Order: sequence, then structure tokens, then C-alpha cells
Amino acid sequence: MDTTRVIFRAERAGPFKGYLTAVFPDDPERAGFLSCYAHIGQHCTGSLEWYRATRAATGAEYAPLLAELRSIYETGPYAVRLVIAKRR
Repeated sequence: MDTTRVIFRAERAGPFKGYLTAVFPDDPERAGFLSCYAHIGQHCTGSLEWYRATRAATGAEYAPLLAELRSIYETGPYAVRLVIAKRR
């Protein structure tokens, strides 16, 4: 089974403080944007500036989002194993 790295980031401040986003650092970068996934909105993109303004999420914070991603990515004929990474 192939693997895909995922990084979990949390908003530092503002109205979305603590909100979590998963970042896929190995997906091709498109003009300064990263491939991401969030509970609300699901697949999306995030800018490098946004990434730098967030903080690393803790395991307890990202556990529900990781479970959601595993139900999507680690099942079916095109399944990949998610590997948690700390940095891009």
C-alpha cells in the first residue's frame, strides 16, 4: 500500500482559533498553495502564508480529523496509508 504524508495545523488566533486543517505536503504545490482538508469545507487549498501563521496541532486535537481522513483515504481500491509528519 502506498503512503501519503499528512500534517495537522491549528489556527493560532482570530475567529477560527483552534480550528484544525490537514495539509498534504507531498501533493504538487500550485503557485504557492498547499492541498488541505478540513471537517467543514473538506478538500481545499491553503497558502504558504496561511501555513506559516498556524501552529502544529497536538495528537489529542487532531485525532477526530485523522479518523475522518482514514475513513476516506485508507479504504477502497485506491487506498493509501496516512503517515503523520511534523513538517513540510
